[in-house]
Amino acid sequence: METVRTMFQEGGLPATTMHQRLYDLDLQLDDIAQAGVKVSVLSCLLGWSAPMEECRFINDDLAAIQKKYPRRFVQPATST
Repeated sequence: METVRTMFQEGGLPATTMHQRLYDLDLQLDDIAQAGVKVSVLSCLLGWSAPMEECRFINDDLAAIQKKYPRRFVQPATST
């Protein structure tokens, strides 16, 4: 499998590097199953400085994942 990385910048400087395992739910489910993790916390690095409408989108998306897999994931709220 090819590793996909995305670099986010703030003020022209590298701020965060995200790789595919951070946003591919199937890969995360495989990883936590292999590691024997019972519950994983969902979070989003982009929420720290995102506008409120993006925070709502992030919260809604992560809440849908938590609802689909209630025994695998928990989600704190994202706010700005």
